[in-house]
Amino acid sequence: MLARAGLLRWHTVEGRSTPGYFVFGMPHTSAVLKNQLTGKKWVVDSKFHDNGIAPEIVPLRQWRWGWKPDSLFPSLGR
Repeated sequence: MLARAGLLRWHTVEGRSTPGYFVFGMPHTSAVLKNQLTGKKWVVDSKFHDNGIAPEIVPLRQWRWGWKPDSLFPSLGR
């Protein structure tokens, strides 16, 4: 929706990704964005929070290996 509305200036939509299938629990799919300058891919994942709460933005490689919000900021108690 953001791409169609012309709101993505520095990123392109790369499609979707599913981490680890059943290895890390029930599978789910999230959007992948690619930074046009660096080529780095990011996942936009809203599964960790209630609707209306901002999604987590995580490097694709890290997310695919079972990343969870606590693994990024363990000292904050999120």
